[in-house]
Amino acid sequence: MGKRLIHLTCLIVATFFIIVLTKNLQETLAADDYPSKPIEFVVTWPPGGTDMQVRLVVEAANKYLEMEGKEKIYVTNKPGGAGIVGLTYVLNSKPDGYTIGSIHGSNTYIATQFPEITPYTLNDIEPICCFNNTKYSLCVKGDSPFKGYEDLVIYAKEHPDLLTCAVTGKTGTDNVYLELLKMKEKIDIRGIPFKGSGPVTLALLGGHVDMIIGQNPLVLPHIEAGKLRPLLVIYNRKERLKQFPNVPSTMEKSFGELPLVITACGGPVGIPKDRLKKLGDIFKKAMHDPEVIKTIEKIGDTAYYLNSEELKKVIMEGDKSLLKIRDKLK
Repeated sequence: MGKRLIHLTCLIVATFFIIVLTKNLQETLAADDYPSKPIEFVVTWPPGGTDMQVRLVVEAANKYLEMEGKEKIYVTNKPGGAGIVGLTYVLNSKPDGYTIGSIHGSNTYIATQFPEITPYTLNDIEPICCFNNTKYSLCVKGDSPFKGYEDLVIYAKEHPDLLTCAVTGKTGTDNVYLELLKMKEKIDIRGIPFKGSGPVTLALLGGHVDMIIGQNPLVLPHIEAGKLRPLLVIYNRKERLKQFPNVPSTMEKSFGELPLVITACGGPVGIPKDRLKKLGDIFKKAMHDPEVIKTIEKIGDTAYYLNSEELKKVIMEGDKSLLKIRDKLK
């Protein structure tokens, strides 16, 4: 009887270890196999703005995935609602790592200040990594009578509610900066909403508005061509950007620290940790690719890789900083 009990115990223990080892082996194989099918990266903006930066990073990431013999990432555009429409699609997808998307201030810490129009919370978003710290510039047309930032401020004070600025909507990062500018200078400028950064820039080029607060990668070519003129760079340092040596920064103009703008990647909560790590690792390689860094800097931006935990911290800090102007956004 004793021997039979010992044998039975040994059999149970052996079976347990076989199950555990099999499970671990399956998990290891699953991790090694990912991605076994194409990954959809949803850009939550129209082509021509943030889309350019994401495609640059994805192209580099695909180079490294190809080296590993893995399936690649493809980009789709789902614009609307300052990034809310596309991110909603991503967050409603299966949390298996095969649907991810672009996250920004506009569809994270800004959007969630307005629960009445945002069908998710910050807790529904799984930050994966940050690609860069996008800088913005207050621009007017090249033939505008405003030669400098002070010219615009003086005119706005003398002509309240006459000047217009194209923005990407209520939760757009540019709209946040516009409200901070208005609050700091005690002026009134009307925000005119458009669907994305590309349409915003076209609105100014077409003379439909007086100014924009545009992403540097998008406005820089038009500045170099003389079609646009920068008056102020949204930048949390006093030193001037090398692309705009004659243009003051918001820090130089005593705005103080402004919410950090991110171009990042996220997905629905629940993506397996091994797949999150795989995505983070492959994007980290892409972000440290010399060609990617060179291109991002060339278009007037800064490569700014953050891992998931670092990115989460930036998003939460942005959420806190927006509370003071929440009632101003409209």
